[in-house]
Amino acid sequence: MLLSVEKRLLGVVLLFAILSLPLRLHAQENPKNVILIIGDGMDDQQITIARNYLRGAGGRLAIDRLPIRSAVQVLTVDESNPEKPVYVADSANSATAMATGVVTSRGRIATAAQSNLALKSITEIAIENGVRTGAVTTASVTDATPASFLAHSVNRGCQGAINMRKEKCTVDRLERGGKGSIAHQISTSSIDILLGGGRQHFDASILKSQGFHLVESKEALEHLPYNGKVLGLFSEGDLPVQLRGENNHKAEFLDFDGQSIVAPPAFSCIPNPLARNVPSLKTMTEKAIAHLDRNNERGFFLMVESASIDKQAHRRQPCGSIGELEQLDEALGVALEFAAGDTNTLVLVTADHGQAAQLVPYPSMLPKSENAFSIGRLAVIKTPEGGLMGVSYATNNAAYEEHTGTQVPLMMNFMPPEGAQPVFDQPQLFSLMRFFLRM
Repeated sequence: MLLSVEKRLLGVVLLFAILSLPLRLHAQENPKNVILIIGDGMDDQQITIARNYLRGAGGRLAIDRLPIRSAVQVLTVDESNPEKPVYVADSANSATAMATGVVTSRGRIATAAQSNLALKSITEIAIENGVRTGAVTTASVTDATPASFLAHSVNRGCQGAINMRKEKCTVDRLERGGKGSIAHQISTSSIDILLGGGRQHFDASILKSQGFHLVESKEALEHLPYNGKVLGLFSEGDLPVQLRGENNHKAEFLDFDGQSIVAPPAFSCIPNPLARNVPSLKTMTEKAIAHLDRNNERGFFLMVESASIDKQAHRRQPCGSIGELEQLDEALGVALEFAAGDTNTLVLVTADHGQAAQLVPYPSMLPKSENAFSIGRLAVIKTPEGGLMGVSYATNNAAYEEHTGTQVPLMMNFMPPEGAQPVFDQPQLFSLMRFFLRM
């Protein structure tokens, strides 16, 4: 049985209030900033696969150089019985746990399980306390992870006006007393800067009436004004990924020619030409930090998401996931460069949940007489250092891979020694960030 929401939250708040008391005394002197970087679906398998390809087996990514490393348990409850645990999360409920400190059921955007109760997010609390806020994503800004920090909905699919016609969105409709679509809630919010995709869900005239400066190209982003609210929408939906498989290769079932197993062709990862048309996660992160930090005496909260580590794993496209992890690593470099000049900036890197993709032996290490082969779909990637890397996807036999229930990593630039726990859960991250921001 999971502890009740109230007991869990009280325990977490008391833990950090007691263990971090010396920091609280110091924290009053200067503005505090928190940059939360989320790799959607980024478990240790995804990190290792990307590291091998991008830096080589003996190389290091920026996330490998963060001095504090821990793990995070992902918690989920059953919609029909919130006292019953579910062991594999989706991006909506897992992002909600980080954004609000409350464990909920799959598909919910900052709302309680079995309820329409809106859960106040760290973004909303920050706005109430005069802390500037921002979010950056390579997905649509209405997608599950950013939405959990920006809106409230009983279903992650209620993104825009056209979605609200569906029955699952009925309780969220404005005419029913709901908060409206996720896009509507964003359009009427007080967030300082939001960058990503999802243009199809927004009405430019509403955005203008609500005081948003709308940016729709990477050229316009380069000349971003540093006053007022900014919404950057650089594609109709999710942003295109940076890398794709050579000749569009992805993981495939192994074949049998009547005598032996035939592996799919090995391939390299190549740049995706569509990515040239949109700003990188690194650039968006740079612009968001500059916008939030300018003449800021109170501090800021910024959520940065590399979304398609997950989305490409669902499609069994390892090159796409590798490129998205590289984007996250580059954005982290920007955050750490800023933090190096501002020692009051806490940078956290974590994931919302695990994803399909296992680094497996290729060829199999078993004797040939065993005739061993991957029972899932296998991708054989030619690495820049001359190796062959086997990546297997095998969560199901359908067209779309599923999440896994593994714990996920947590890396930080610093933390009070008393608070460096070996394992956190996602609601504790909410409490840690809120405490650091003095809210």
